[in-house]
Amino acid sequence: MAAQAQPCTLTNLLDQAKAGVADLQNANASLAHQLKQEQAAAADLRKQLEEQRSLRKAAERKAADLQEKLKLEQEATADLQKQLKQAADQLAQQQQSAAAELQRKRAELQEQLEQERTKRQAAERRPDAAAGQGSTRRCQPAAGAACGQRNCGQAVSSSVASGLQVSGVSSRGQQAADLLQRGWPETSTMHAAAGCLELGSGRPPRRLSLPVLHPGESAQQWLNRLAKESVTALLKDSALEVFRKPVCPTRVPDYAKFVSRPMCLERIAEKTSGGQYARPQDVLADLWLIVSNAWCYNAVKDGGLLSSGIVRGAAGILEDRLTNSRSWFSRAADEWNAINSQQTIDAAVRGGATGRVE
Repeated sequence: MAAQAQPCTLTNLLDQAKAGVADLQNANASLAHQLKQEQAAAADLRKQLEEQRSLRKAAERKAADLQEKLKLEQEATADLQKQLKQAADQLAQQQQSAAAELQRKRAELQEQLEQERTKRQAAERRPDAAAGQGSTRRCQPAAGAACGQRNCGQAVSSSVASGLQVSGVSSRGQQAADLLQRGWPETSTMHAAAGCLELGSGRPPRRLSLPVLHPGESAQQWLNRLAKESVTALLKDSALEVFRKPVCPTRVPDYAKFVSRPMCLERIAEKTSGGQYARPQDVLADLWLIVSNAWCYNAVKDGGLLSSGIVRGAAGILEDRLTNSRSWFSRAADEWNAINSQQTIDAAVRGGATGRVE
């Protein structure tokens, strides 16, 4: 019995030893696997650490770049502030100089305006020789061939010269008359004669109050408004009825042979409504064109479809209206100059108030 039990015990011990070895091998394999995992984790940690180091170095470089840029921007800002201060100082000096210059110009303009007013007052005290003169020359039609082209040219030149003298252009009235006379019967020379209507160049200024402009109204708008009112009054004058509308070519077929630039009161009124007139002399040029056309055609006409006597009489009446010292036409140039002077002063004052440097 004892002999049988001993081999059994050794076998068991051997089995146990084998089992222990197997357990050790398994444990060793498990430890080896864990070691590999730990090594892999350590490698990952090292990799992450390297990446973090790289990121930190990049961040440090970026921070250094930002600091350098900030330093440059601070220097640029300092330079800009210095330049702005210099520019502000220069602008202040320029504004002071401009304000002083503006005050000087304004004083000069006011002095000129005061001188003009003084001259107007002095001129008003002197007798106006042209006020009652009216139209002193009329076309005296001669009989037969004696009242031909040269007589008409003389009549037109006398009429225009008289009107120009009373309107304040006596220094050029004879020049306009000569142009008309030399150019007869081609009345297109009225273009040149109209150029002699430079208002205000020969007549002493009249005393007048400053014209009233509507709110926002320009000098040209004022001119066309006042011209329209005055021409409308002429349209209502029954004595000037022959000048209201254009001459009918059917009734007067030869009118175009003598008159190359027809004009009528309705046409002038249309131009004023459209604001086409830019200067007072332009309005007067068209009105005097009506007078000269009447003399040109009717100086060599007697009777017929156009009654020469009626037309010549109407031309004389229109001359009187234009040369009357109390009419708007006689003071239009002075009022126009006064408006331009006042608007120049107002513009200078507004420019100074806004601090604009021109």
